Amino acid sequence: MNRCFLAIVVSIMLVGCQLQSKDSDAAKTVGASETPKSMPVVRRTIPFMGTFYQITNVSDFDIVFTPGDYNVEVEGPEALLGALNSTVDSGIITFSQSEGGKSSSYIGGKTNGQGTIYVSCPQLQILAVCSGGSFRSEGTIHTPSFHVGMLSTASIDMDSVCCDDRFIYETSNDGNASFSSIQAGGDVTMYMSDNGTVRADIQTPGTLFVNTGAKSISYLNGRASRVDMIALGRSDCRLGVAADKLVLSAQDQSHVEISARYKQHDIKQGRNARVTETL
Repeated sequence: MNRCFLAIVVSIMLVGCQLQSKDSDAAKTVGASETPKSMPVVRRTIPFMGTFYQITNVSDFDIVFTPGDYNVEVEGPEALLGALNSTVDSGIITFSQSEGGKSSSYIGGKTNGQGTIYVSCPQLQILAVCSGGSFRSEGTIHTPSFHVGMLSTASIDMDSVCCDDRFIYETSNDGNASFSSIQAGGDVTMYMSDNGTVRADIQTPGTLFVNTGAKSISYLNGRASRVDMIALGRSDCRLGVAADKLVLSAQDQSHVEISARYKQHDIKQGRNARVTETL
């Protein structure tokens, strides 16, 4: 696993999230006591300049992504749409909310599905979910590589992803994620350091790197040539990814339930950790 690559991409995500979250945090205090009224739903195209391969969402609007030509539209009550800002810079499209504006997050304090952004681009390579808006993809995403960062308590629900090279998912918050199918030509990394739940079907000729922590729950199935896993905290993993070799270190109060077969295995188990097999 190329740690340099991870550090660079994570820094890109965090910079975008931190710079834009100031507007979102300040705006949440505005109009929080207002109640929703009967408002007609409208849908409009958002103009932008340039192209992008990364989506960073620091708004409370949900995103629906479909592969295709570059296009961005937003749907919701007219009074809410004015709060949404979008910028394209250095291949990154960022969605945020204006300070003092009114979006779905300010009415009743919840999004309630009132604001949705529809985004398309030919090759999505990086996704950063940084606020209350969820992300859902429809259709197969074909891309050279894919890096997903879950930095919020929202949710990610992705259809099939096909990568020529590596796939990386990492979370540092309690958001949940579901990946119907991950097909990668290179290694796959699943890094879960917080309390969210992850479900994924993984197919790779390379190595699957898994790191679980806190109270994360994961259900991993599929096939790899090798599985390298570190389980920490009180994490709970159902490991059903078959491989030629499994290298597992279960520490703290973690639990790993193995439901796949391995020709070779090297398992280290701490005193309070549990490793069970259900073959």
